[in-house]
Amino acid sequence: METFNEVKKFNEMLITNLFGLNISDYFEKVYSKFFINIDTKLMKFLLQYDYNNDNFYIDYHILKDFNLIQSSKSNDINKLIKLFNLIKNIDYTCNKKIITSENTSSRSGLFYNEFEYKFTLNSFKLCYIGKNYNNVKEWICYEQCYKFYTDYMKLYLLKSNKYIISQKSILDSNIELESKIAELKNNIEFLQDTIENLNFKADNLNYKADNLKIEFKDNMNKNIIDIKNDIKEITNLKKNAYDDENNNKDIVNKLLLTVVILQAFSICII
Repeated sequence: METFNEVKKFNEMLITNLFGLNISDYFEKVYSKFFINIDTKLMKFLLQYDYNNDNFYIDYHILKDFNLIQSSKSNDINKLIKLFNLIKNIDYTCNKKIITSENTSSRSGLFYNEFEYKFTLNSFKLCYIGKNYNNVKEWICYEQCYKFYTDYMKLYLLKSNKYIISQKSILDSNIELESKIAELKNNIEFLQDTIENLNFKADNLNYKADNLKIEFKDNMNKNIIDIKNDIKEITNLKKNAYDDENNNKDIVNKLLLTVVILQAFSICII
């Protein structure tokens, strides 16, 4: 139970930090940390086949390598088959194989028939754990570790998917933000262009206003001169009219005087 809790914590640490381990690396780490007294030979062998029981892929040489048989002779193999009640074509296969003298101690050029045995993983497991108590511990340890790895991968993939989704969400947000920033930059550039145009128009208006002021001032000065001239002319006209009026009075008076003289002269003549 203590080992289970320790491995569980180890899994949580891997998942929290998103450490992705393949099955071989995971087993190596768990065995080196929590199963240091267990031989790793079986574990490394089983990892080659990914714990698959679908095919007959374990040959008799492997049985010998794990000390399940004394030799590769058919008699030794058949003893093991009978001991564990293995069924042909279900737990194992047995076929004749032609082997050249290069693979035997026979004379060169000679051929002879030999049976080739192939076992399923389950039949190998039955033979392995039935032979020795320590083998049972090794196999149980492997299955526990395989269960730990399965749990780890489920949680790791779940956390990874959430992380990917969160990263995608952040990425989408960043893309949206970048789009808004680009739009804002475009708006700022448009405003800057508009301000430049307004400043240009304002400068033109100021220039025109200054010209109008100068023109207005010039016109005012000219008008004032014209008015002064007009006033002077009017004054002169008034004076001339006054002089003419006086002159006309003199003429009238002279005419009246002439008339009187003429009248007086006519009376004298009568």
